[in-house]
Amino acid sequence: MWVTGDMYWMLNYCPMHLVKKSKTGMTLRTVDFPAFWDGQFFITHYILMARNNGHHAAELASRGRGKTSLGGALLSKRFLLGETAENQTEVQCLVTAADRTKLIGTNQILNVFIDDIDFCAKNAPFDNKRLQSSVQELSWQAGYKRSGSDVKYGSKNSVMGIISGVNQDKLNGSRGVLYIVEEAGIFKDLLGMYNLIRPSVE
Repeated sequence: MWVTGDMYWMLNYCPMHLVKKSKTGMTLRTVDFPAFWDGQFFITHYILMARNNGHHAAELASRGRGKTSLGGALLSKRFLLGETAENQTEVQCLVTAADRTKLIGTNQILNVFIDDIDFCAKNAPFDNKRLQSSVQELSWQAGYKRSGSDVKYGSKNSVMGIISGVNQDKLNGSRGVLYIVEEAGIFKDLLGMYNLIRPSVE
């Protein structure tokens, strides 16, 4: 038994909102590192096997199973470290939803992603400089510029949120290593969107 890099990253660098019991038995909402859940263990292996074999992966699950926390962890790891030891720069990840409220806001995937990269900036020795960090534009890019220069340095890894419920063409031509579709069940033409982004990862 072994954990994937994605699972290791989530367990060690991505505190999440949890419900715990205090010593007195009171139920509390708190922020702490995630527990080891079998479902996340299996889905991270499933994602890795799919990636290694050139396949796609999808997960359907009920609410309250940590999917958003795992999604934020997948994004933050690729943003800060890249995809693999051989692919660490200009790694692009995209997350899409039918409307903005499914991407940004309390406990939504991009808020979790921001919490993760902010936690790492404060507590871990990873390069945390950002060329762009915009909730308004739903766009983040790692890197920096030197004083007096417009040249971009650093990994230039990026995470973008794209609202595609009405205009799915916004995803056309993108080239990501990871696409996350949030709340897939509310898309009016999910199959059409899937076929649109499929060539981008192939």
